[in-house]
Amino acid sequence: GNVSEYSKEFYIDKKPYSAMLKIVGLGFYSSKINGKLTDKFYYKPLLTDFEVRKGLNNELYDEEKNGKGRKSIIYDLFNVTDKIKLGKNELNVLVGTGWYNNVAKDCVDPSYNYGNPKLYFELTLNYADGETLIVSDKTTLVRNTAHQSNLFGSDKKDFTAKKEDFIACEEVADTS
Repeated sequence: GNVSEYSKEFYIDKKPYSAMLKIVGLGFYSSKINGKLTDKFYYKPLLTDFEVRKGLNNELYDEEKNGKGRKSIIYDLFNVTDKIKLGKNELNVLVGTGWYNNVAKDCVDPSYNYGNPKLYFELTLNYADGETLIVSDKTTLVRNTAHQSNLFGSDKKDFTAKKEDFIACEEVADTS
């Protein structure tokens, strides 16, 4: 399936004493701030079973009884203080299909596909007099890239493809 690129620009007029990025991409993702990787890991987040867990011996993890059908998804938290600069900053995230949007192999039983890939992030800039929160919302931009990601095969890139323009993201309702 297609790999999407998300982009969020933000401006700061004073340097925060810390900056923490909470992020999850459904399927796999890779993130950068101002062109620098936020971490050294690939193929994030940790694998999550997207089926609702029910009928478990351990009631704490029984999502049907305790989560009202909601799903627990693992997110990553990164200290990105050294990547933030005064003025214009940009967070870029590549999101592939992964296990969340498995379009590569439909012979898996059952065929796993939980919808289009999604991205959620919160970037907290901490200052002595408070904090600023930069979040994924409808001001975040997205475009398809020339990359194809195949969970069960090789990845591909079309070097003849023209870069698409960014468009506004569709905001998904909070179901918490």
